[in-house]
Amino acid sequence: MNEETMSFDEIMAAITARLTGDPEKDREFLSTQMEEYKRHKYCKEIMRAIVRMLFDLAPDELKEKFAQIADNRYVGVEQTVEDVNFLCYKKDFKGALKTIEPLIKKIDEKIAGGHYAGDKKSEFRGFYNTLERDLYEALNKTAKTVRQIDEDFAGAYLCYGNILIELQKYAEAKLALEKALLYNPASTDILFALSEMHRLNGNWYEYLTLNKQCFDYAYSSSALAQCYKNLGFYYSEKGELSIAAALFYISLDYAPGDRIAQSELFYIAEQTGKKLPTLACYEIFKTLEENDIQVGPNPLVLHLASSIAANCQIEKDLENALYYFKICYDLTEAESIKKILDSLEDALVQQQSGSAPA
Repeated sequence: MNEETMSFDEIMAAITARLTGDPEKDREFLSTQMEEYKRHKYCKEIMRAIVRMLFDLAPDELKEKFAQIADNRYVGVEQTVEDVNFLCYKKDFKGALKTIEPLIKKIDEKIAGGHYAGDKKSEFRGFYNTLERDLYEALNKTAKTVRQIDEDFAGAYLCYGNILIELQKYAEAKLALEKALLYNPASTDILFALSEMHRLNGNWYEYLTLNKQCFDYAYSSSALAQCYKNLGFYYSEKGELSIAAALFYISLDYAPGDRIAQSELFYIAEQTGKKLPTLACYEIFKTLEENDIQVGPNPLVLHLASSIAANCQIEKDLENALYYFKICYDLTEAESIKKILDSLEDALVQQQSGSAPA
C-alpha cells in the first residue's frame, strides 16, 4: 500500500504491528519511524502518537518528570483533541468522552459569548489549509470576507461527534457534526461523518446530497475513493446494483485493495446470482456519466491546488509547493507532476542543508 494514501489509523496500525515488546529495540524502531514519516501529510499526528509510545517505553523516573511538565502546561483545543484522538485510537471511547466534554463546554460558552460571530461583512471559518478556503470561496461565491479563526473548533466538534457515534448517541452526534461543518464546510471528514448519521437514520436523500457535495471538496485519492464507495452503498440500497458495481470498481482505482469495496462487489455477485462482473473503464465512465456522477476529481480542485503550488514555488516556499503538488499527483499520477516533485524534493534537501543548487 502507498504510504502517501494511507490513513493515520492504517499507518499507526502498521507501526504498532512491528513492535517487538523489547523496550530498547522498540525505542530505536520508533525513532526511525519518526524520521520516515516526518514529511507525510499526517506527520504531526504520527509524531504525537509516536512520542506517546516512547513515553510508555520510558523508565518510571523519566515518566514522572514528563508528567510534571505536562501538568504545568496550558492545554488548549489542539492539545486536548490530540489527547482524545489517542484515546480513541486505543478504543477508550468513554475515557475520550470524559476528556473532551469540558473542552466542548468551553467552546460552547465562548461561542455563546459572541466570539467569532459573523456579521453582514464577515464570516468566521476554520479551514485547514489554503486550498480548502479557496474551494469554499469559489464554490459558494460568498460576498463576505472570510476570516480564519485561530482555534480548531471544527476539529473539536468532529472529534466529539465521532465519539458520540461510537457510543451510539446519534442525536447528540448529529448536533456536534453540524457545528463542526459550520466552522469548516470544506472538510470531507465532517461531511462523511454527517452523511453517515443520515444513513444510520435512513435519510437516504440527505445521505446522497452530502456525499455528492463531498465530490466538490475531495482533494485526496482516499477522500475520492470514499465518495464513490458511499454512493455505491446508496445505489446498492436502492437495488440499482449495476450502478453500485461501477462505483465500487472506480473506488478501488483510488484505494486499491479496499476490503469493504471488494466485499460489496462480492455481495452484488451473490445478489444477482452471477459471477463478479468485470467492467472496462469506458463502461464504468459511461455508467457514471449517465447517472450524473462526477468522473475523477473536481477540475476546480486540481486548478486551485496547482495554482497555489506554483505560487509557493515562485515565492521559494518549497515545503508548501511540495505539499500542494503532492495533492495534484495523488489525484492524477501525472508524470509531469512527478518530475516537478522530484525537482522540489532535491531543492528542499539542498535548502535545508544550506548548500547551493548544482
